[in-house]
Amino acid sequence: MVPTDVLSRVRDQLAETTAAYWTNAELYRYMTDGEREVNNMFECNVSTTAHTSTTGTSGYTNPDDCLVIYRLTYDGVPLKKLDRNKRGVDALDMPGYGGTGESGNPTHYYELNGTVQLWPNPDASATVGFQFLKDTSALVSGSTAFEVPANHHTPLQDYVLYRAYLKDQDQGKSEWYKREFLQGLADSQRREYQKKWAGGFPQVRDVNSDFTTYDGLV
Repeated sequence: MVPTDVLSRVRDQLAETTAAYWTNAELYRYMTDGEREVNNMFECNVSTTAHTSTTGTSGYTNPDDCLVIYRLTYDGVPLKKLDRNKRGVDALDMPGYGGTGESGNPTHYYELNGTVQLWPNPDASATVGFQFLKDTSALVSGSTAFEVPANHHTPLQDYVLYRAYLKDQDQGKSEWYKREFLQGLADSQRREYQKKWAGGFPQVRDVNSDFTTYDGLV
């Protein structure tokens, strides 16, 4: 399904097949908002990119439209995330007054004002790999592909109608379609869980929260 398909179905429900009170551009903006709601809930639009580190430089700008960083690697090796609010960096690196930070192959990182800060400072040039949740792009054309999976497209119709009737100040219809949208997301979420567990695959442990000893992962 593409945005023109959603647009046609929405206009059928609005009994306005030709743009008048609701313009196409307006309805596409509602679709954009709805797609972002779906992406925030289901984390659909996962992307990857990479920077090249610079010797002695610890900070690197997050990818464009990055919402959440899932995984960061340095030269192919995963880095462990530090909690900046818990002063984890200070616990690792205490050069003292007038000293300099440590350098070497980074093993940790923390996030600061739209950047990732590597620890220790890189002492060579290598690939810094990002895996992250990316914000969806604005829908400005009917042929633009949605960035969330097809099973989430139907609830987008209800979201657009919820917003359209909100403009029309028809509270009853607006609330009804809002409930339909939320129910559609709940149904999609249930189907996602069913697909994930149907095969009985083992769960992957989180290296950032599990504790590793000489005997292995605890």
